Amino acid sequence: MTTSAAQQASAPAGPHRGLTEAEAARRLAEHGRNEVAAARTVPLYARVLAQLRDAWPGVLRVQGS
Repeated sequence: MTTSAAQQASAPAGPHRGLTEAEAARRLAEHGRNEVAAARTVPLYARVLAQLRDAWPGVLRVQGS
């Protein structure tokens, strides 16, 4: 997301005064909370099934014995 210099210059934020309650509420409604989305983890059973579907580990097991 980029902002132009004109938008930054007209923004009511400043290093000493911060945002007004109204501006903070508007930005929250427009952009949402300032959070990092949690990474989705792959369950153990899904990883095991993925290994079983792939033939390459089986070929390596046969070659190793």
